[in-house]
Parts: sequence; C-alpha cells; structure tokens
Amino acid sequence: ADSALAPWAMLYRASALRVRRRPASARQLLARVAANATGPLACNVKLEEIAQRQVAAQVAEAATLYRTVAVECPETMRWSGRLLGYATALAAAGAQTEARVLLAQERPRRTPAEEAGLRLLAGRLATDQGDAETARTSFESVFGLSVPEAVKTEADFGLARLDARGNPETAIAAL
Repeated sequence: ADSALAPWAMLYRASALRVRRRPASARQLLARVAANATGPLACNVKLEEIAQRQVAAQVAEAATLYRTVAVECPETMRWSGRLLGYATALAAAGAQTEARVLLAQERPRRTPAEEAGLRLLAGRLATDQGDAETARTSFESVFGLSVPEAVKTEADFGLARLDARGNPETAIAAL
C-alpha cells in the first residue's frame, strides 16, 4: 500500500521541478496529485498551481486561483507571504482596486518585513490610482517598522514618486 505521505512527496517534487524550470513535468506531476487531493493537501496543490501559473506569466489565472484559495483555504492567507502574494497577483492581473480592498482589511499581526511589503504595495497601488493621502500614509508607516534601511529607502522612493506628480523638482531634491 502507498504511504499517506506519497502525495505530499509528489507535490514537493512538482515544486522542485518548477524551480528547476521543468514546467511540463511539474504540471504533469501536479495533475496526478490534484486528482485525489483533499483537505490540506488540496490547498497546497492549489498554492503550487498558483506558483506554476505565475512562472508561466499567467497572471489572470493566478489571481483567479488565489481568490479560490482565499475562500476554500482561508487559513493559508495567514501563512507568511501569502497575503502579499495574493494582493500582488490581483494587482498584476489588473484588479488593483480589489488588491487595495484586500490590503485595507484588518489582518493578524505580521512580521515587520512582511508588514512593510504589504504597506509598500498599498502605497504603490494608491499612488497609481491617484489616492495621494492613502499612498503617503502607507509609505510613511513603513518608517516605524523594524526593517532594513533598504526597505525604508523604497518607502522614500515611493514618497518621492508621489511628490513628483505635483512637482518633479521637489521630488528630486528630496532624494
């Protein structure tokens, strides 16, 4: 009889194949796992499928899968990097407003690095949509986090980009 861990091993092998740039083999193996996956395994299969779609630059499909995972496997959105991945996928697929709504929702405490990533993305999306107040608040909130200076510099650039909309000379001087 097959081990209960065999499907998990196949899933991890599919992930390794994706990372090793063997997409056809990764998809084929993932399809075998997905055929009988239930519970946590099914959730992880969907997450791997998202990763495969992103590698293949299928941004709309990745965003659609993330929406499904958020509903069917909500616990995964608490995992490190998942909320940022979801919001980034939505934005890449052209659903910036949906990504902003997601980022504006209350969420459990995150690591400073992850929280900074979420705030920087919120700032970029707000800037792109002309919401200067939200953008400024998002970028400025990064400075209060215990993150590397490079992350704070990214927030500085976000503020400079925001300022450049009204007065490019001021933005250049601020850098």
